[in-house]
Amino acid sequence: MRHRPVRPARLGVSELRPELAELVEQRREIDLDRAPGGEEVLEQTLQVLVERPLRPTAVSQPDVALIQLVQAEIAHQEASADESTPRTVAKGKGRWQVLGETVITRAELERAVEALARTIEADLEGRDPVFICVLKGAVYFFTALTQRIRHPMVVDFIQASSYGATTESSGTVTLIKDVTVDIAGKDVYVVEDIVDTGLTLADVVALLRARHPRSVQVVALLSKPSRRKVAVAVDFTGIEIEDRFVVGFGLDFAERFRNLPEIREFVSDGEATP
Repeated sequence: MRHRPVRPARLGVSELRPELAELVEQRREIDLDRAPGGEEVLEQTLQVLVERPLRPTAVSQPDVALIQLVQAEIAHQEASADESTPRTVAKGKGRWQVLGETVITRAELERAVEALARTIEADLEGRDPVFICVLKGAVYFFTALTQRIRHPMVVDFIQASSYGATTESSGTVTLIKDVTVDIAGKDVYVVEDIVDTGLTLADVVALLRARHPRSVQVVALLSKPSRRKVAVAVDFTGIEIEDRFVVGFGLDFAERFRNLPEIREFVSDGEATP
């Protein structure tokens, strides 16, 4: 069970003395789910701050003691935080956005990318390859992968989307950016972050095949076979995962969380914030 974040309106931040308002605002951004009982302790402490008589003078000694209690509890939460425990990280579109457990660690990602690079490099002998990154999600993976491959190559980028700001594919694929190099007669490697329904990838592959390359192969960091809606070949797969919405290492929810160094599950508490 996840606790809802403490909201400023509930705590009456607008009624606080200026010396305390900043503390409460900072407190609001602190994750309350990372320590058992953290919400109850901090909420009670801050409610006392709100209910104390307003004074324009400097912060009193009792206030200092309360502030120190809040700061100590915050420090305790941060020190005992477990990376696999859900924590509130952002607010957007009227919802609190929460990250769940770590699905794939940074070390596991590094091993998967290295293994893919070695396998692909062995496939490149006698080929004239063009590596095409499917933006935006694959950019972290694409960079890590191509830097590990010593064979000469041309790189380019294509961008198509079927998600927008939801966790479900719309089924309508929109081409945003096309490749700029001539791929006729080339060996094309399409580099994807994740193959889910296969709808976006199938359209991208069809578009590229129409340019008469010698071959087209797909490289995917992650694959969700259980989610396929169309048959699409994935020639090189890093890691297969179960059906869960994940973010990090380039993968996003509504453009957030791409910069996470690991792959995390994305969940939302489903409650609109005031």
